[in-house]
Amino acid sequence: MSVSSSFYPELHIGSEVEVSNDPNAASTQWRLGRVTVLKNNSCDVQVVTQTGIEYRHDLYHVDDPRTYTTKDWADPSRGLFRLSHGELERRNVAKTIQDFRQGVLTRISKNELETSAALDQMRKDIAKWELFMAEKTSKKTSIEK
Repeated sequence: MSVSSSFYPELHIGSEVEVSNDPNAASTQWRLGRVTVLKNNSCDVQVVTQTGIEYRHDLYHVDDPRTYTTKDWADPSRGLFRLSHGELERRNVAKTIQDFRQGVLTRISKNELETSAALDQMRKDIAKWELFMAEKTSKKTSIEK
């Protein structure tokens, strides 16, 4: 299962995200976590800290318009998330691989069509040649009689 919207990135269970209680926090203040539960426009995340595992519930994406109206960011079980740099890199690599694969398949398909057309033309040429040879042989046999 995955969830996404215009401001909410596509997420899967296990997606790597960064979590904070302050949308304007410095990059060093965002902590790494993994998505454990997907919801319509929020998610739950497990964060590993120096003191153990921390669970965050109903996190909004940092670009979600609700981040500007919600005032309970001081609650340590809530917060915001964004995709981690590692997750963004993995997605870019996956997209590059998919684009490459699609390009290869397109070229193979094009070559297959060209090869098929060439084979069809060769079959037509062989059929013409066989017809020509058959006519030539039948004329030769009729002349000999």
